[in-house]
Amino acid sequence: LGDGSANMRDCCDKGRGARQKLTISKVREVRRRWPAESQTSLAREFGITTSSMNAIVHRRAYAWVN
Repeated sequence: LGDGSANMRDCCDKGRGARQKLTISKVREVRRRWPAESQTSLAREFGITTSSMNAIVHRRAYAWVN
């Protein structure tokens, strides 16, 4: 058992959670590629909304992922 962040990482690593679309490695890839690539193009590529992409790149979503 771990804290909330550890549990979230474990869930994401194992592909659990109904709303989970991106793995930790994909979140890291998105952050590495932005801002050289637009949020819109990244959102299309990864199959998520531009709103979700914006939250990821600005760390309002997946804030615990380095």
